Amino acid sequence: MKKIYMLLTALMALTAMGASAQTLIDEGFENTRGTVTTSELPDGWSRRDTYTGDNLNYKWAIHHNATAGSSMSGFYYATCDAPTYANGVTAAYGPRKEYLITPELDLNDTYQLQFDWEAAAYGVLTQGLYTLQVAILEGDSEEVIFDITNEEQVRDSGVPADIYGSYMWTNWAIQTSKLDLSPWQGKKVKVAFIYNLLKQTGNILYLDNIIIKQHRPETGPIAELAQTSYEFPTTYIGEKFYSEQMTLKNVGLKGLKVTGFEAPECIGLAMDTVGMSLGVNETAHFQLYYKATLTSPTEADVTIKTNGGDVTIHVTVTKEAVPEGYYLELFEGDQFPPAGWVDGGGINQFRRTPYALEGDYSLSTSGFIEANHIDLPRLDMSDPDAPHQFMFTYYASINADEEYPANDLQVMASVDGGPFTTIWTSDYTKMDTLINVSIDLSRFTTDSLVLRFNNTECYYDEEYGMDPDAQYIIDRVLLPNLYGADGVPMPATLVAPADSAVNVYNKNITLSWSEAQFAQGYKLYLGKAENTYDVINGLDLGNVLTYTLATADNATQYHWKVVPYNSVGEAQDVPEWVFTTQADYTVAELPWSEDFEGSQAIPLGWFHEYSQYTKWSRSDYYPMDGKYSMMAYSNETEKTTSLTTPDVVLPAGSENHISFWWGNDRPVSLTKDSEQVHVNHSTAEDGIDAVFFDIFVDGQWKQLSLISNNSEGEDEDGEPIRYWAYESHDLSQYAGKTVAFRWRYISHNYSRSRGASLDNVKIEGAGVELSFSVDGWHAYKVNARQTETSGTLALSNLGGSPVTVQSVTFENPNFSTTLAEGTVIEPAASAQFTVSFNAMTSAAKDSVAIVDAMTVNLSDGNSVSLPVSGLALAPDIKYYGFEHDATGEGPAGFTVIDVDRQSTSPLTFWNFPNNGAPLSFFVLNDSQCYNSLKEPHGHQSLMTRCNSNGTFEDWIVSDKIQVGKNTKFEFDMRNWESVNSIMPASTPTVTVLVSTTSATNRNSFTQVGDTFKPELFNELAWDHLSYDLSQYAGQSVYVALKAQADNCLGAFYDNFEFVYLGLRGDVNCDGEVSVADITALVSILLDEDVPEEWMNNADVNGDGEISIADVTSLVSLVVEN
Repeated sequence: MKKIYMLLTALMALTAMGASAQTLIDEGFENTRGTVTTSELPDGWSRRDTYTGDNLNYKWAIHHNATAGSSMSGFYYATCDAPTYANGVTAAYGPRKEYLITPELDLNDTYQLQFDWEAAAYGVLTQGLYTLQVAILEGDSEEVIFDITNEEQVRDSGVPADIYGSYMWTNWAIQTSKLDLSPWQGKKVKVAFIYNLLKQTGNILYLDNIIIKQHRPETGPIAELAQTSYEFPTTYIGEKFYSEQMTLKNVGLKGLKVTGFEAPECIGLAMDTVGMSLGVNETAHFQLYYKATLTSPTEADVTIKTNGGDVTIHVTVTKEAVPEGYYLELFEGDQFPPAGWVDGGGINQFRRTPYALEGDYSLSTSGFIEANHIDLPRLDMSDPDAPHQFMFTYYASINADEEYPANDLQVMASVDGGPFTTIWTSDYTKMDTLINVSIDLSRFTTDSLVLRFNNTECYYDEEYGMDPDAQYIIDRVLLPNLYGADGVPMPATLVAPADSAVNVYNKNITLSWSEAQFAQGYKLYLGKAENTYDVINGLDLGNVLTYTLATADNATQYHWKVVPYNSVGEAQDVPEWVFTTQADYTVAELPWSEDFEGSQAIPLGWFHEYSQYTKWSRSDYYPMDGKYSMMAYSNETEKTTSLTTPDVVLPAGSENHISFWWGNDRPVSLTKDSEQVHVNHSTAEDGIDAVFFDIFVDGQWKQLSLISNNSEGEDEDGEPIRYWAYESHDLSQYAGKTVAFRWRYISHNYSRSRGASLDNVKIEGAGVELSFSVDGWHAYKVNARQTETSGTLALSNLGGSPVTVQSVTFENPNFSTTLAEGTVIEPAASAQFTVSFNAMTSAAKDSVAIVDAMTVNLSDGNSVSLPVSGLALAPDIKYYGFEHDATGEGPAGFTVIDVDRQSTSPLTFWNFPNNGAPLSFFVLNDSQCYNSLKEPHGHQSLMTRCNSNGTFEDWIVSDKIQVGKNTKFEFDMRNWESVNSIMPASTPTVTVLVSTTSATNRNSFTQVGDTFKPELFNELAWDHLSYDLSQYAGQSVYVALKAQADNCLGAFYDNFEFVYLGLRGDVNCDGEVSVADITALVSILLDEDVPEEWMNNADVNGDGEISIADVTSLVSLVVEN
């Protein structure tokens, strides 16, 4: 007995020693004493501090929480922090590193490090303020093996992706990481947890539950299922059911892949396995589905095969036949509404939805301000012994913020074509639950009963909007005793072409019809006269619902019908339909063009191949040219739509080329570049969508080019810029042949697809075709002796041959250009240039309009001209158009005063500097405000904007000007809100004031003229205002414009003009140019004491100096006058 006791004691000791050897560290900091933060660490642990201050928050310390698990697990955990803003504690500023170090570890086996951590994802991942690193310390060496900013390391440690999709890992959530230490087997090391403060400020880091124990490292991925069995609900024969969502998890090394699936034919796997590679602890969701047939098993094992082992799920199901006398509608067919169902039409129709109660589709309806309905097939209730129960399943859902919906789902009934009456209404208190409904129809004895699903209307209020509505999803509809179920089929319903359709394209005509009730197949009849079927006579098509007629005669009327049949016989009283083909639109004469501006959305002679949600259409929203461009779009995956020209005859020996403009985006998203021609550089698809350009020649289609993601650079928001691209192809190799062309759009990923655009298709000779980027250039008003230069203009060659600029000429010396002699313009290229207008001294007394043309003479003997013009202002006019001033601030030459100094109310989505800052009369460009200015000239104006209270008082004050006897201040203005605004605010008042002493002392100003209050902008014109300043003739003054409002969003101002300023040469400011002015000028040159304002007009020749040369100029002016 003693020996046995000693043996047991020895075994227990060995077991204890083994357990101890397996775990080197198990530190949750729960042995810490006290209820305050302490710098005391567990035995053997150490710190390496960079922070030298006394605040324990800024170094590794053990913190205590009064409530267990409030931050990390238990009451104690390690933390390290940094100032979250520049608080003046400079010793705690970064960059710096703080180390928390374990005792020395003897890794005499393979071990794993496990620890919990928590951090601010925004500060770590977005701002890059700080991070947590783990390092192995071996002697003096340090090797960082983990960083919470390294996604691969984080995933390999077992940390899942952020469940909200915002960051790499979930913000402020406890994460558990596991690191393999087997590379250091046989060594003595320490593990360091490093708080690495990368910038000046940071945030807190939590650390807890540090465990180092023996571990056998995985050698590959390991697959694991959250459940190993599943029971499907009772299923009708022919019905398909999906399981609830199930989870596959990788509990081994990264890289788990699904390699196969084994199951009976009736069971399938709904899982996207293409490209799937699960990381450590990463999961993937999937569903199984079961399709019940007469022979499908009710119990089976299904196996998901992976490179980390196979996993098995045991599946069971109870199946049963549809009750005798009933028809089961599951909405799974290709046609909607199903055969015999009739949709009530309207805006908010019943529809088929993939959010299914069973199978892949269900019937769905949601609330609207009008009721909507769908009628079910006719029922025969005349046999009292036949089934009389109408059954279905539905699910109702409502916005989580609402309790009850305003709309009800109803079942209504109509007897013998009479009015519909309600026989059942949904329970509005039962939301978000599956409800099985059974309605007894035994009260009806007719053979003509029609049931209706009706969705009642919701009330709409202009102020509060529509009442809360429910979405109803309906499925598993069991209909008793369908009328005519034992007889011949019902007639089919026409789909396309529409009955009596005209101008039908004569190739590949798709004849289609809807499924007929009880039909097993269809016979097609087609001919060129009524009831005469000499083209197709009774062709048995089986159960298909379309037939494609390869070719038909031009300008011919065709008659056709479809006769459904079943084992009982053929449908009776089937209708005959009619369509007429197009005339022959073959292009036999060149040149030829199509700009899509005609009356037909798809031009006559063109063929459009499309599906319901993938098609070409004509768009008038930001077209490339004219009123319309063609646009393709798709809300489907792997769908194609094409647009094909008529046949084109290319004469033998001809040298033609086809050109067009296109882009891989919708017209509204494509940029028209007036400065250069952009061409397409695409060579392959990008996997999202693409447009192909093909030619049909020698009986087959041949691809000539494609365009896919033709982006060039990024805009200021970082979004890619896509331009309208010019495309041209030489057709000389096809001379003597009849060809056709098509543009084929395909969407691979409808959620990211961009669409396609097309415009201005031309076939013409391969010569030179030059065009300017603008129709003309007008310099508008230019002050005397000043120059106005255009923006970048372009001369583009859209022909097939290069051309050289021989010379560029103007009639007037006021104009010049940077387009140089010898410039070569290649095909599909542009020469960029500017035009300048120098007002010189063209207007000696009055403003002069100068009209000219820029004529470009070319190497091919031709020339092109660009109309140009400018208004040279008289010397006594000073004009400000603000076109060259910086936006988001006041204009040059003026002082702006923001009286309240409050921040302006920010303009959402407007993008200009200082948006929301205190501003007064700031410059704004049309491109920064969605073209909201609608100004009379140019692209920039001034704006005054309210503060958050809807008020402002803003001033803009001119530099000092010399007033003459007829001087006026004129400008244009408009209120921001227009007559089309909804519930507009008030408009501002504007006042003009004058000061003779100061530009900034508002008390020194005196009002001139009347205060003006504009009406709401009417989109027709700005208000033009003029103020007489002549009462200050002979004086130098400051002119101010004050805008003030108490309930106004803002206003725009432009075209400031001071007219009839003090006369040039009127040195003594008496309003006339005379000999007395010569005497005054001589007095100035002799440094005699003269009035200060005389100095303003003494520089007669405008060279910036007052000298004897001004006397000569003044003598000339006196003689002229």
